[in-house]
Amino acid sequence: MVDLILLCMGICLAIYAYVTSTFDYWRRHGVVHPKPLPFFGIIKPLITFQMTSGQLFQNIYNNYPNEPFVGIWMIRKPALLVRSPEVIGDILVKQFQKFVDRGHKFDERREPITANLVTLTGDRWRYLRQKLSPVFSTGKLRLMTDLVVKCGEALNRHVLESLEETKRGEIEIRDLTAKYTTDVIGTAAFGLEFESFTSDDAPFRKMGRKLFSPSLKYAIALVIRQFFPDFYSYLGLRSFPKEVNSFFLDLTRDTIEMRKKHNIQRNDFMDLLIKLKEEKDLNASHKTFEINHKTLTAQAFVFFTAGFETTSTTLSFCLYELALNPEIQLKAVQEIQEAKKTNAHLTYQSTQEMPYLECILKETLRKYPPVMNLHRVCNETTQISGTKLVIESGTDIKIPVFAIHYDPQYYPNPLVFDPERFSPENCLSRPKFTFLPFGDGPRICIGMRFAYMEMKLCLAQFLEKFRVTPCSKTVIPMKFDTKSFLLRPEGGLWLSVSSRESL
Repeated sequence: MVDLILLCMGICLAIYAYVTSTFDYWRRHGVVHPKPLPFFGIIKPLITFQMTSGQLFQNIYNNYPNEPFVGIWMIRKPALLVRSPEVIGDILVKQFQKFVDRGHKFDERREPITANLVTLTGDRWRYLRQKLSPVFSTGKLRLMTDLVVKCGEALNRHVLESLEETKRGEIEIRDLTAKYTTDVIGTAAFGLEFESFTSDDAPFRKMGRKLFSPSLKYAIALVIRQFFPDFYSYLGLRSFPKEVNSFFLDLTRDTIEMRKKHNIQRNDFMDLLIKLKEEKDLNASHKTFEINHKTLTAQAFVFFTAGFETTSTTLSFCLYELALNPEIQLKAVQEIQEAKKTNAHLTYQSTQEMPYLECILKETLRKYPPVMNLHRVCNETTQISGTKLVIESGTDIKIPVFAIHYDPQYYPNPLVFDPERFSPENCLSRPKFTFLPFGDGPRICIGMRFAYMEMKLCLAQFLEKFRVTPCSKTVIPMKFDTKSFLLRPEGGLWLSVSSRESL
């Protein structure tokens, strides 16, 4: 019995020694750090869903106001939380080649749609980034404008019908904007009419809900994937439901076959994928990796996921703030009306003539950045410019976007919604790399300009026709969903909507 007790104690001590063996790492490197917890590091509030990752890193960020960076542990793995804009610029731009990868874990064999532009590394990422960038050129955005405007018209018709039916005007805004962005991605990327406003059971709406309606099961799976990738694969867990993989594989194949059969060309994202495959087929002897159906599907999938949830959530947060700040809403409406005096029909050029609306969107993205933190991995041991710190190859880097956006040093009274922060003169007065909703540097979000255009058009069409105000179901202050890996409101986001013609 004594031997058994001693054996158990020895095993426990060995496990404890293993999980804490890295806890002196940042002390040895001369970097300040909070005290890590055995078996958790600093992430206990995250994996117990007490707070979002943005809020967790914000707490650490605020505790070290005079430090350029802080050492942290993700379970037992050391990582560097970067606070200084200068160091952020060094990582994202100046020494980009040494921090090119994001460190996302994915299983391409079991889940082919996860091998996409967001997760890929090295030469595969560089090749696809170069080839996919043309779809977001100014010329292509101009061609997409009318398609996006039609989706906005469908949204307005749906709201009018809802107001006539209910007579109450209380609308769940997140569902409304999710239907809009689903239709935009459908027509702009796939050339398909999804008609999300006519049916809640439309296939793409169902897929969107499966992907982004947080469940405890998939929240736990994501935590395991990030921190225990080998265990994740062993258990056969998935990042997304199996039917999501099948749906996008079938959709991409059917769309490509239909276009080839009927010789359809739309100059959209799907056309670019088809040409990418054909180009690789012609130059097969020089290819560095295979461009196959699964590769194309993964890129189509990330276009949908990146353009659907982040944009719809930003639009809903924006309308929420406009409802709470009627004077800002009125100023936006006046700018929209003034712009339409020149051209009653909204165009790409119209979106460039609404600077205050852009300030509103940027302030929304400041307060509610969908991607709360940026992640990079050092692939070559290097010294950070202007510091004595040498970052070793393999070190994870965390850039706390949410925390930076709420730093009063850069944004006084950060809880206040103030679009004037993004006037040209105020932007020039802030250090670079303090506004990062889309990242920065060569790996900045490829669809940023498309997202701004889409959101501006939606707001211009919606606010011209409707007024938003708080209602009895509006949650003030905002509460965030701690099970979501993106920043999103907990539960629904309800507002009162009324027609401006009836005011």
